[in-house]
Amino acid sequence: MQLGKRGYLLDNYLSLFFEAVNNSLTTDTSEEGMGSAETYQALCDQVLKNTDLQGGSPFAAKLGDILKEHPFISSFQESDTQRELLFAFAADIFLDEAVTQFFTEQKDSMSNTLDIIKLGDLYRQIEAIVGEPMAETLNLRLKQTFLIAPLAAVFRQAFTHSLLFKLTHRDSETSRQVFQLLLDNFAPPTEAGTSLP
Repeated sequence: MQLGKRGYLLDNYLSLFFEAVNNSLTTDTSEEGMGSAETYQALCDQVLKNTDLQGGSPFAAKLGDILKEHPFISSFQESDTQRELLFAFAADIFLDEAVTQFFTEQKDSMSNTLDIIKLGDLYRQIEAIVGEPMAETLNLRLKQTFLIAPLAAVFRQAFTHSLLFKLTHRDSETSRQVFQLLLDNFAPPTEAGTSLP
């Protein structure tokens, strides 16, 4: 109502906002998180099979270091168990890289499908008429209503679900789950600090 005859600014702003939200479905983001985890799982397989990775992933050397640091991983006969253990040790670095890549892809996607400059201009025009508190309230309510789950959190949760599947994988040889195998091989604290799997 405060916009009066310039109510079309709100129409245009909402149209761009809704378009952006529609292009960022949580189901797609969840699938991307799971798919990203599977890509890193395949890398673990390649490293365990000593597949030639020259010019490949920068993580190959890190995975090799993990195998040297935790030789018990190779003691299991089941390749699935070895892979899940290796993935568990590397999950933090995988997740950090995956989230960074996800943000880059989202930014590129938004730039290609949404006129961010126009959206910002519309917001500033609305703010100039109704004031900053009301414009901020509008944005907050839009986000609370239509962006209930932040996409980064959805992506991270999906990636983490993949890790949970790996941690609960049961080794056929020992009939123990991967998280149990990790706990079995947990190194006790040393004088210099704590050594964690």
